[in-house]
Amino acid sequence: MGTSNPSQGNVTQGSATPGGGGSGTGGSASTSTRPTVAEPRVGKVEDGVAWTGGSNLVVPTKAKSVTCFRPLGFRDRQKLEDSLKSGLVEDRRLEIGGKVSAMVFVKEFRRFVEAHGLDTVFRVVRPSGEIYLLTDWGQVTLSEVKDWVRKIKRGGAPWPGKVTRFTVCDYDLDNLELSAQAFRNSIGSKLYTLLESEAADDCSGPEYFKMAMMKMTGTSSQAVRILSNKLSEMKLQDEPGENVSSFSMKITELCKQLAGSGLAPSDMAFLAARAYTHASDGRWKTFAYQIANEENRQQDWKHWQDVVQKCNSEYEARINANDWSAAIPTKSKKEAQEDTVAALIAKEVGKITKVLQEQTGITPDGKTTAPKKGGCFQCGGAHFKKDCPQLKGKAGADGKNQPIEAWRKKPPGSGESKTKTVEGVEYEWCGKCLKGAGLWTKGKTKHGTDKHVTGYIKKKKEESEVSGNLATIPCLAGLEFVDGTLDTTIGFLAKF
Repeated sequence: MGTSNPSQGNVTQGSATPGGGGSGTGGSASTSTRPTVAEPRVGKVEDGVAWTGGSNLVVPTKAKSVTCFRPLGFRDRQKLEDSLKSGLVEDRRLEIGGKVSAMVFVKEFRRFVEAHGLDTVFRVVRPSGEIYLLTDWGQVTLSEVKDWVRKIKRGGAPWPGKVTRFTVCDYDLDNLELSAQAFRNSIGSKLYTLLESEAADDCSGPEYFKMAMMKMTGTSSQAVRILSNKLSEMKLQDEPGENVSSFSMKITELCKQLAGSGLAPSDMAFLAARAYTHASDGRWKTFAYQIANEENRQQDWKHWQDVVQKCNSEYEARINANDWSAAIPTKSKKEAQEDTVAALIAKEVGKITKVLQEQTGITPDGKTTAPKKGGCFQCGGAHFKKDCPQLKGKAGADGKNQPIEAWRKKPPGSGESKTKTVEGVEYEWCGKCLKGAGLWTKGKTKHGTDKHVTGYIKKKKEESEVSGNLATIPCLAGLEFVDGTLDTTIGFLAKF
């Protein structure tokens, strides 16, 4: 502090009345002194002790805490000053690359400042009103802070309730110096060195604070834009069941981050209120629009808490009265679209599975069933070739699965045709059938040696039909079979 004690005013002297006595001699008059405590610009004097702190524009009524008082006694005064100069504890200090974020530091430092009655000098007075540097540091420039400090030092700061009084207050001068010491002891060595290289010798607490915030939150403006855009995109109708309580928690989290940044947009309360207007309930929309219109006129971001509180109270009242039309949980538009796509995929995969089961006899759980009629490569019967009665020499009850005649196993001679007609039925020789023994083939499975294949080949027409069905699904439009096979396509679909 300065050398002067603002608590020590003029000395009033009083004279003692001479006392009488048997000696008849008049005793010399004794004197006593009583200090007059100076009145602070912002604060009061109670029981002979002054306290400071509060707004520059409102007459204070009560001290924030006992540490806001400025005692007269030297020891008590020295003890208070040591506490004021100590700053924040080490694990709450601000440092370049440190673990404590700027938002957390500002909150902790504001508590310390207010608890010690130093906050008045951080409240910058402008023609439009008062800006509290410890909450709205982004709303005022460093130049404005410097101008404000000069006003305080020259007696230009207003005295609440005394419009015509503009004089220097010694308490303000002390608080400027004490807040500077408190701030210097609340930051790390790296940040301290950086600030000291730019700060003036008589740099005050408010000036140090503004400079530090400019250094530590250089990228915060971009973060604030992102948060502001996110808040402006919030819609109650996107909340399941349009639950106002859970929606308000999300609004609160965003607004707290914006408020703590020191760069909160002036229309933040309006943006918060507008988010509640996007609802399905007509009467609720009317209620929310009234709040939003009011906030749009006032443009005071600090009202966001009032907005949330009003909406929560109205919602609770309607829920208790069983008067909330959106109480049944509903899915968001995005979730509904995802469900639609999933249903279309499931439907098409079901069709594919059915085709495969009919053509291969293998069910989705891996079990084997008889394929559809015509599945046997030997005779076209409703069974697999390995179970064909023809190959086992057993005739079927329907007369179609007759044993293979001996002549059908006899290959054509040299120079003889590999096709012939017997009793009106066309046959073609395949030298690879019957495990290479050869067979005159007929019917649906009639083929030559050069066209013999192992296993079942799906016709191109069937592949085209299945592929075309898949292409009708919005999320799969334009896709083709993976590796050209249906099996791998189903495996691919399983990922969705």
